[in-house]
Amino acid sequence: MGKEGEKEEEKSAVHSPLILYVDGGCSNNGYRNSRGGIGIFHAKDSPFNRSERLPACFDPATNEKAELYAAIRALKMTTLFKMENVEIRSDSEYLIHGMLEWIQRWKRNGWITANRKPVKNKELWIMLESVVRELPTKVTWTKVKGHSADCGNEWADDLAQRAVYTADSDNSVGTNFVMLSF
Repeated sequence: MGKEGEKEEEKSAVHSPLILYVDGGCSNNGYRNSRGGIGIFHAKDSPFNRSERLPACFDPATNEKAELYAAIRALKMTTLFKMENVEIRSDSEYLIHGMLEWIQRWKRNGWITANRKPVKNKELWIMLESVVRELPTKVTWTKVKGHSADCGNEWADDLAQRAVYTADSDNSVGTNFVMLSF
């Protein structure tokens, strides 16, 4: 391949979005002894793959907190790489609609919902928006159907569930799982 062909290939790779599937899970959702976990999946053996426990500072753990934290962790990892576009895919309506539709309204209304109640997980929403704003990349949010044979979403779910149900003293299950068979 000539130099021009190599440059064109390099250029298209930079412009292709980095697709990250994110998921959060929780046992005993919202209760004192709850345990949350996050899953981030990019590709087999990717350094972006993560299975981590939701930090104790978010107790009591909830599914929603885990979903938001998974997106935050995924986006923070992208700062290590020079990507122009990142696509976050999730089966969480809460996360996707929150970022695409609700957050601007919440901010205008002083973090009050349409039902005149305080926004739940406000601190995580603020953190997520801050991470997005500080990134030099364009972030796209895509809703995928849960448990519908979307392999990336299924693997992110598996990583989140591993984090929830695997005992580990340092609050982290691991950072780079070799995925199960494809």
